[in-house]
Amino acid sequence: TAERRFASGAEAPWRDLPETLTLQVESAASEQIDDDIAGLRFFADGSSSGGTSRK
Repeated sequence: TAERRFASGAEAPWRDLPETLTLQVESAASEQIDDDIAGLRFFADGSSSGGTSRK
């Protein structure tokens, strides 16, 4: 997010990203909540919503 935080699930606590880390995320439109929040979803069958993250 713009606040430099991430979570690994809907019920997971938010965690801060290190200040030294720059992260770029490209995700499926269905996982992009707004301009500052994007998601990558992983399913039990091994598939995902698609997308990439890079530092």
